[in-house]
Amino acid sequence: MNKGSIFDIHEAFKLTACGVSSAQSTWPRVSTSNTGLTCVIHNDEKSESVESMHSSSSRQDSKATRVTIITDEGKIISRSKTVAESAKIHPTKPIIALKAHNVFQVYNFESKNLLNELDMVHDVSFWKWTNEDTIILVTEASVFQWTVFTERSEAEFICHRLPRLNCTEVVNCAIDDNHRWYTVTGLLDHGKDSVIEGVTQVYSAEYGVAQCIEAHAVTFVTHRFADSIHESVVLCAASRQLHSPHLTGKVHCIEFASAAYSQTIPRLASSDLKFSPQQDGSQSIDSDNSQKVSSNHGIDFPVSIQADASHCVLYIITKFGTLYIAELESALVLSQTQICFDITFCSSLNSLSTLTVVNKAGQVLNISIDWFYLIKYVTTVLNRPDLAQRLQNSRGMENVNLLLDG
Repeated sequence: MNKGSIFDIHEAFKLTACGVSSAQSTWPRVSTSNTGLTCVIHNDEKSESVESMHSSSSRQDSKATRVTIITDEGKIISRSKTVAESAKIHPTKPIIALKAHNVFQVYNFESKNLLNELDMVHDVSFWKWTNEDTIILVTEASVFQWTVFTERSEAEFICHRLPRLNCTEVVNCAIDDNHRWYTVTGLLDHGKDSVIEGVTQVYSAEYGVAQCIEAHAVTFVTHRFADSIHESVVLCAASRQLHSPHLTGKVHCIEFASAAYSQTIPRLASSDLKFSPQQDGSQSIDSDNSQKVSSNHGIDFPVSIQADASHCVLYIITKFGTLYIAELESALVLSQTQICFDITFCSSLNSLSTLTVVNKAGQVLNISIDWFYLIKYVTTVLNRPDLAQRLQNSRGMENVNLLLDG
């Protein structure tokens, strides 16, 4: 880590070194786990494969489709032939889910054992693991959830898609720990030189109601506020404002009270996300720190938000590679940095609070925080000792020396 730096950014490996072309380093093909594994479904003419689910000796394609699992050190631990069109790795276990048309199968990729399967009646346009045992499936009209590790292999209807969401491309889903709250996020492209609109449908299973909000990236986190004796579900949302005359976005942290604590006034916090002209594809910097013209065109916006409740922070990643770190309870942006200048589309956060981000160039990046320096920065530069104390308490740290290097 560089002396006097909040962020430590390093390249873990490149997908191209593992037989995955940069053309196939795309959002539909790549998923990451919270344990540092990366899963890619790709075409590969050269590699020999271990036969697995859906493998077929009669396949006539010149390019065999394979599922490759890679560790955070760039080591391939599994490579299997498949006729599936998409694959998603489990958040924490050596398990992958595969989709071929409307058939879903879940395998242990170490033993190659089939764990469960599901046949959907309706076409599924988007799906993902949302926690340890649940896959969310989005069709043209509805949202379903599949509780994978049960004998009864049926998808449960959750809610209908609202009309405002129907004209978007669905890019993410989230649920809270207790399956009371659900979100489905879609993007709507308004054309050249316009902000891509983010629309998120929020659904309460407890109350049976849904509404849409303006948000590009959303997640839920269970958090106990400093002045509360109860844990709360917090909706964390980030957006680039569609009609703002300035280069701004917003980050919101909204407490959702359950029926048991409905007498409590929910907490609501928000702050600005500041974008620069450079973020909108005007310039970038090579690894040797020389400037060049960026290949990115368009207006930047958040594509991912990761919540780290144990450290009371949020990580917000934008399409063109800017990373913001915000304090959870206040939603205040503490710092930001450019982690890369290629399109980013995939992220995960492990138990050690290391953030993994994958970009279009096939880079798998690991980002960690120097907590001591961040707390010093929040205290002395931002002049927010209250937030610094909260961060310090979440880390279980003793008082930090407030003298900044340099």
